[in-house]
Amino acid sequence: MYCKKCGARVPDEHTRFCPSCGDPVVHEKLGPSRTEKGLWIVIGIIILVIAFVLLRNKSHSNTAKSISSPQFTVDSGKVSDAKGNSPGSHREASAPPPPPASSVTPGQTPSSLLYASLVNALKGSRYSLEVKYVNQQKAFRVHASILYDNQSREAYLNAFSRFFAMCYGDQNRPLIVATISLKQDDGTPLMSMGIGRKAADAVPAITWRQFSDMGTSLVNWVKNHEIKNPPSPEMACYFKQNAEF
Repeated sequence: MYCKKCGARVPDEHTRFCPSCGDPVVHEKLGPSRTEKGLWIVIGIIILVIAFVLLRNKSHSNTAKSISSPQFTVDSGKVSDAKGNSPGSHREASAPPPPPASSVTPGQTPSSLLYASLVNALKGSRYSLEVKYVNQQKAFRVHASILYDNQSREAYLNAFSRFFAMCYGDQNRPLIVATISLKQDDGTPLMSMGIGRKAADAVPAITWRQFSDMGTSLVNWVKNHEIKNPPSPEMACYFKQNAEF
């Protein structure tokens, strides 16, 4: 090191004054070398890469956990969930799955999805439910039967309307005809209603969804569009009440 004023050599870094001119000596602090800087940059990049890999693996693991959900399977004509539990007592379905479609997983056939929707529509009642797939027509026949348990007439009509809202509120579901009846324990029918696909198409899907819990409105519509002797099940449209209650 040399004195910045006179240029004389300064013996060592502990010398505070120039031995030649006596001017205070300023010792410059040397920073890290280029090799040391490069080494720290490499270490920092390695740390960032390791952190990125760990975070990415954790994100993939959380995504895989979040998309798992119960699935329905169809076995021996009965619909059950993946644990083998039946959707409810007295709820049997004859629902052979239709030909596979690319948008439907093996555990979620159109039969099981339609069945699950109708179970939700009929909850709170004692009932039986049948969902049949007619392979020749690539469409379903659906029938439900509710057991009378001293509720009001309006309560049963609202169940009827929820049933048909589920059947025809999504026009992507291929149905031939849907029927529902109210019966006593001995099988005596109290009232019944049937609507075919072509008759149902007279009403937009959104209106069918609005019919849910509007049993009286649905009955009025059916009576205004009733077909006494339909040429085919798809044209069916009727409401029958066999007893006053």
